[in-house]
Amino acid sequence: MSEGESRQPLKFTRPPAGRRAETPLWAKWALSIGVVVVLLVALIIYVDHHNTDDSNGQPLTAKALEEQNQEATILQQQDQTPVVFKLAAGAVAVHAAEHAVHIDMSQRLNHNEAGPPLKAASCHATTTAGARHGFSCKVLSGGVYFDFVAVIDAPARQLILCKRDPPPIPSETVPLDARCRP
Repeated sequence: MSEGESRQPLKFTRPPAGRRAETPLWAKWALSIGVVVVLLVALIIYVDHHNTDDSNGQPLTAKALEEQNQEATILQQQDQTPVVFKLAAGAVAVHAAEHAVHIDMSQRLNHNEAGPPLKAASCHATTTAGARHGFSCKVLSGGVYFDFVAVIDAPARQLILCKRDPPPIPSETVPLDARCRP
């Protein structure tokens, strides 16, 4: 110290009146996280109350549900429309049915109505009525089993194939075309 300087005692002072002490860093973090959590919960509640299950965002009426079910039934009937194949001379019936299922499923794959991979079809005889022989067939495609009914009309040398879909409503039944019944 120099000669002219005198020693003064240290004084501890309080912050000026009206000024707050600074908030600790942990409190700032806790407050920020709390605000984010509250906003996130509010957003979830808002979306939950303003969301519907209908793709158009409109609530479904009983009539609209009935129309959708009718449309689904029509589409299913179109999906089950019989496909007629010419039966080769000397063809083994069960192999012809399996081949017809494979051809039909290949076309469905090409039209994106089923997913790959396509496994081999398996058919077994069900009923016979005169010269008409019925078969039930299953094939696995894209992890989903598809059911078919095949009828071989020996005198006409035709194989009639129908895809069998489950009904859109379990209590309803969608009958197969008469040509798909032996």
